[in-house]
Amino acid sequence: MSKFEKFVHKRLQSSGEPMLTITKVGIINFNSATMAKYIKDNTYATLYYDKRDSVIGIKFTKKRTAEAYHIIKYRGGKFGTISGLAFLKYYKIPLGETRAYNAEWNEQDAMLVADLKQHKREREKSKQILGQDV
Repeated sequence: MSKFEKFVHKRLQSSGEPMLTITKVGIINFNSATMAKYIKDNTYATLYYDKRDSVIGIKFTKKRTAEAYHIIKYRGGKFGTISGLAFLKYYKIPLGETRAYNAEWNEQDAMLVADLKQHKREREKSKQILGQDV
């Protein structure tokens, strides 16, 4: 009798909190909570950066402008993505690894914000789940 156990892959459930992820190739992804709570039926995003505090700001709109990024929605609008490579390179935001950030609404500036100092390294998180040292 074999000692092997079959692994059945299941998706990990989202925390339910709004988050955005910046991939190592400069793609900015929005999770389902961010899409449902903040993006909704908006189709464009304008990016802002606070250099002093290392915070990204994102304003959403239905109107296309020269500086706005088109939000690509997938899985029925449950998730979204924009290509932020030019923005990230311009502000010299490191791209070496994929990182996730909590996203919060800033009432004063009417935008979604993510503090780049408060990242969650995706690779480390995966290794911790597997019980490996990082």
